[in-house]
Amino acid sequence: MIATKNRRKLFERALRYFQAQTLEDRELIVVDDGSDSVEDLCAPAANVRYLRTEPLPLGTKMNLGFEAARGDRFQKLDDDDFYHPDFLRASAATFESAGGEEVIVAWDCFLLWTSGDDRLRFSGFNRQAGSTLGFPRAVWERTKFRDIPKSVDSRFLEDAQTTVLGVRAPEMHVVFRHGANTWNQLRSGKPTDDWARSRPEYPKTLEEVVGEEAARFYREYADSDGI
Repeated sequence: MIATKNRRKLFERALRYFQAQTLEDRELIVVDDGSDSVEDLCAPAANVRYLRTEPLPLGTKMNLGFEAARGDRFQKLDDDDFYHPDFLRASAATFESAGGEEVIVAWDCFLLWTSGDDRLRFSGFNRQAGSTLGFPRAVWERTKFRDIPKSVDSRFLEDAQTTVLGVRAPEMHVVFRHGANTWNQLRSGKPTDDWARSRPEYPKTLEEVVGEEAARFYREYADSDGI
């Protein structure tokens, strides 16, 4: 499920990541409340359903998307990050390892690429990345996202009060810091971009992790006006 708003270029990239996933049994719900609709991008895409709504808090959009989902296992994706083709497969495998227990799956660590930094950095462990949350329908029905504009992931984890299974596969998920992210501050009050730039440098380049074409997109996007 992806909630998006006025990020056409980034969303188009996110849609390509979904289409490239190796997990066959999948469906993408797109909830869009932007003035620049991405319905035209979704219409020809297989296994994609588009929901148009009036401007709403992010948490409310998340709940609308999951309410519309047909499956029993949900996956949250962000519209501005990189997801490896095996991302959904790895999330599903981790979920299955719980043997039916009501758990949340989240990446324990990930990579960051920040506009103006040009170095790929490592988050460190025990992060519970909100942009990677996977969970069964039962957890969502019991908890749901708060109707708030920010911090929806951390509040969901707080409210769920259930086991979180961490995935340590940092190269499967790269967080793109482009200057218009919704996650802008840590709980300590430190700006997220400052924290990202302070993380240790990863031994591989952006091109080595995401590929030449995707890396070129992120670099050009960072140098442009975005959207």
